[in-house]
Amino acid sequence: MTSPALRGLPLTFYSVAEPEPGPGWQGLFSSAWPAYRRWYLRDGAAARSGLRECQRMLGRHMPELVPTWRRLVELAGGDPLAAQMLTLYNPPPYIAGCSQAVHLGAERALVRNYDYAPELFERVVLGSSFTGRQVVGTSDCLWGLVDGMNDAGLAVSLAFGGRPTTGTGFGIPFLDPASDPVFTASPIATNHGPAAAPGNVGVPRSRERWDLLASLVDDPGLDLEQLVGRFLEPPLHSDAYELGFGTLYTAVYRPAKLWRSSTAGPVRPGSTPSARSPTASTRWCWARANGRGADRTGGRQAPGCGRRTRTA
Repeated sequence: MTSPALRGLPLTFYSVAEPEPGPGWQGLFSSAWPAYRRWYLRDGAAARSGLRECQRMLGRHMPELVPTWRRLVELAGGDPLAAQMLTLYNPPPYIAGCSQAVHLGAERALVRNYDYAPELFERVVLGSSFTGRQVVGTSDCLWGLVDGMNDAGLAVSLAFGGRPTTGTGFGIPFLDPASDPVFTASPIATNHGPAAAPGNVGVPRSRERWDLLASLVDDPGLDLEQLVGRFLEPPLHSDAYELGFGTLYTAVYRPAKLWRSSTAGPVRPGSTPSARSPTASTRWCWARANGRGADRTGGRQAPGCGRRTRTA
């Protein structure tokens, strides 16, 4: 799909729908790997954990993903560096911003803006069932998602929590093992924690976005389409592209509108998914980013990864 050129050049999205990694994923890897390789080695090879350690940690902490990882390595031609990167163990640190809200009205939905640098964004909607569940979402780091929904109607999106400190771990949100986890029933999230001190929020307008979202979800007269409309406007819609926090898309996940297709099979990038998957009604927004558009095969400084290493 191609987003409308609201404030600048259009951004093209591609779709891959495969129950297990196959030709579609291999095409994605072939086009994205040169940029991922540069990103992964940006601090030098010595800064990354070796393949043996990466494989050991993946098997220890997420053994259910090892068969899929092996299939990905096979499709990547057995490249040891690709195998190492695809474990997502101890990657370079990265930060992404976003705003998200759960609409609990007549039509329940998860609405989210993903704010990042367009030249670092993968631009793929991925449908898969790597561990048995049908899942659809926005691809990141080649086999992860920054947001998505499964066939049970569970919709999830990731947000940077506001702490730039990083440590050794996987490139996904991890709980600090030295601290007790904190759970909240809040239907909104931006990019700072509840204990953040004033002036200590590094992501643009995080508090302002939080306050606006809080007022919106508390408004009983606001329907889903009106909520989505507010996500397309400032301050929820960000133009901070030079800082790497510009809004790249707005996604609306509607669990009540799951669908099934009777067809199955691989779908290559650029085509429409036909394998069974949940549906995500997605609106894609694009705004000017330093006067540059994003090209699927080049022009990236590094691939986009909306996950964080474990906080220290």
